[in-house]
Amino acid sequence: MSKALDSIVKVHEMTDKEEERQRIVKEKVSKNRFQVAFCGHFSAGKSTILNHLLGAEMLPTSPIPTSANIIGIKNGDLGLSVQATTGEVKNWNGEIPWQRVREWGMNGGEISSLTIQAPLPFLGDHSTIYDTPGVDSTDPTHQAVTLEALYTTDFICYVMDYNHVQSETNLTFLKQLSDEKKPLYLVVNQIDKHDEQELSFQDFDQSIRDTFTSWGINILMLRYTSMKAKEHPLNQLNQFEKEMKAILYHGNQLLPYANQRIQQGFFLSIIKRLEEEKEESLDQIKEEMKQEGFSLSQLDERQQLAEDYEKAIHAKKRFEQFFEKEWQAIVKDVTIFPYTTTELVRSWLESIEPGFKVGFLRSKKKTEEEQQLRLERLINETQDKVKSQIEFHMHKLFLSFDLSLLTNREEVESELSKLHLEITERFFKDAVQAGPKNREYVYTFTKDRTAAIIKELRQKAASVILVMTKGMESHWEKELEQLERKLDKLHEIDDFVIQLTRIDDGFQVAIEKHEAK
Repeated sequence: MSKALDSIVKVHEMTDKEEERQRIVKEKVSKNRFQVAFCGHFSAGKSTILNHLLGAEMLPTSPIPTSANIIGIKNGDLGLSVQATTGEVKNWNGEIPWQRVREWGMNGGEISSLTIQAPLPFLGDHSTIYDTPGVDSTDPTHQAVTLEALYTTDFICYVMDYNHVQSETNLTFLKQLSDEKKPLYLVVNQIDKHDEQELSFQDFDQSIRDTFTSWGINILMLRYTSMKAKEHPLNQLNQFEKEMKAILYHGNQLLPYANQRIQQGFFLSIIKRLEEEKEESLDQIKEEMKQEGFSLSQLDERQQLAEDYEKAIHAKKRFEQFFEKEWQAIVKDVTIFPYTTTELVRSWLESIEPGFKVGFLRSKKKTEEEQQLRLERLINETQDKVKSQIEFHMHKLFLSFDLSLLTNREEVESELSKLHLEITERFFKDAVQAGPKNREYVYTFTKDRTAAIIKELRQKAASVILVMTKGMESHWEKELEQLERKLDKLHEIDDFVIQLTRIDDGFQVAIEKHEAK
């Protein structure tokens, strides 16, 4: 049997790496800064576009030897702050001497962070831009570092070159960010390479959007740019610049929503990891099943039998609940007294008022005849409504059931024949209360009579259900016995089922904890 059966299901609600990330998220939120990261392929023109946004060639033209290779850009007096992994900090004010930074990094140890300050009013006091290494960097640590850094970034501007928009590298990277609920602003650079004769721009644009949709990638905006042919008709560089500067300028207002998204993304990543680990654990048990000579179809069969058995145990309760639900659906919006019938009620009530007289001589006989005529019209109309709106549907419901399963079919059919309410004179006369018979009274009267009709028919329906459940007991018992025999044949995989259930329940508890956050 399964080697894992004797072990306790171990579920790591939060790994060491996730605890560290939680610390970083909390630290980021406390700093009250809106962070926008620029990332993409190395050759996509990301740095060129970013330099254009900044209005100057601020970024290094060749890589700086750093552990993270991520450069921060803030608003302020021109300068550069460099921190080494040892904690040592080097500042340059009034200039950004990249060559000296490069030499200091090589000779003075590994650089952990670089931060540029420049007079950039659109960044305000709360926004920071981060320039990250290419996702296709030859340094294998760069992509991992970039992705990790982006997890605590509020907004992503992802730059792709025209020829590689739908590359697997781009799509996989963007999918990870989208799953984290990151707002994605996509830029397709080098749009001047587009050949309208080969493919219309409309079809090219739709193809990109369709691909993102099929991958489950949600984007906020998609723009096309060209740094070489700035007058190109498809170039949206100006729109990109206006929109990006507006986002950065209003970063402080966006922060509450951004922080909420970051924390939500953090918990979603844990849930995703737990779901993946759960599937791996379940697959391991299923593989052991196969090695023991059992098939997954037997597992599916046993699961279905177990569900059917659980239903069979509660067959009587489910049977009664079904009819109760159907009954409620029938009477929910029933209208026994529509306008025409209500008018008959009003007319009859009027006729039994003390001052009511009819005929030229206003004789007692003529008055009584008119009263009786109005009452009979009301009774006939009400009887018809009860039959068409309730009784018909109740009989249809009960007769839709397979009566051949009953051991007391004749008794049930006899009880069904009694599922009828005879509307009599007393039904109306005994309900009349003293007082003026105005419009409000008529409404109350019809409402009371409707409730009385429903109550009486509900009692009659309950009698039918009681007799039917008695007649179904033998069938339900046989059904249980059959299911028990089938389950007994599959008892050899019970241990595997128990372990699979433990795994599923254990992980589900952990997942629900994080979903609640």
